[in-house]
Amino acid sequence: MLNNSSVGLRISADPVQEMTVKYPRVLVIRAAFCLLKDGKAIEHRDLEKTLQTLLSG
Repeated sequence: MLNNSSVGLRISADPVQEMTVKYPRVLVIRAAFCLLKDGKAIEHRDLEKTLQTLLSG
């Protein structure tokens, strides 16, 4: 069984969940799918750029 208190174990935050605080959920999900369609990983920085592109266009 995994223990969260193990040395060196770091749980990264979910960028999609973090962005739903700032942007509407449906827009965040759409941006995430755009990134996945382009073969990119869903990272905070890329998700923010994609969201800004969707909002400006």
